[in-house]
Amino acid sequence: MIKGVTPEDCIADLFEIIQRYSIAAPLKNLIEFQKFYLDEWPTLVWPCGFDLSPETLYERATGNKVKWIEGKQINCDLWAKSPSTRASN
Repeated sequence: MIKGVTPEDCIADLFEIIQRYSIAAPLKNLIEFQKFYLDEWPTLVWPCGFDLSPETLYERATGNKVKWIEGKQINCDLWAKSPSTRASN
């Protein structure tokens, strides 16, 4: 779980995402999970190559869709496969 500090102070439960994607398997270990950092986008990133966008975190924490994404089809599975897949898109 990650706790945000925003006007909508909330907690994002990432259990289901970590279970779904094999690249996130190392994050089942609390020590590995705690090694996150923000990259230049700012995206939440882990050394294993898994990352979560600010939009995904917001949606997970609040249950609200990000306004500029509403109505757009996004293939999250493609982005979660590997860092090399993400870099090529």
